[in-house]
Amino acid sequence: MNASMWDIWAEAISTLCFRAPLDPPEVEVTATDELIQVWLPFVPVQGEGPFGDGGALCLGMEPALASAIVSDMLAGEDPSDSDRIDGLGEVANVLCGRAIERFTPAPYDLGSPTKLAGPLPFPLSPERRALCRYRFDEGVCEVSLFASQGSSTSTEG
Repeated sequence: MNASMWDIWAEAISTLCFRAPLDPPEVEVTATDELIQVWLPFVPVQGEGPFGDGGALCLGMEPALASAIVSDMLAGEDPSDSDRIDGLGEVANVLCGRAIERFTPAPYDLGSPTKLAGPLPFPLSPERRALCRYRFDEGVCEVSLFASQGSSTSTEG
């Protein structure tokens, strides 16, 4: 896990979701089918950037955490299933933007967040470039950043 990506995403989650990850940052791996997941694709605006032909961010949260965060975003209302997906999509959008800013000033177009069921629907064979897990009172959150194979992006440093 890259410490700087963990910090960048932790700050964004704290700001957006009004809660800070608990220490220590290490958490047990949650079975993927127990998470509510959204994915957000991105492509370079012109030519090929440090993410190659593009990539995707995948955000997964345990249902109780997703409900708590989206309820806060809705001023305390109980979120529906579609509200949770929309809310997580907003969080994914910001996290993806922060990740891209970390690596390059080159512009990227972000796609629409989509609920993920099954394998990542990515046209190329993606390489995971970052994986960060966060623990909160309400549950676990997992963020993964993927880029096309052969891109120059690295989470080292």
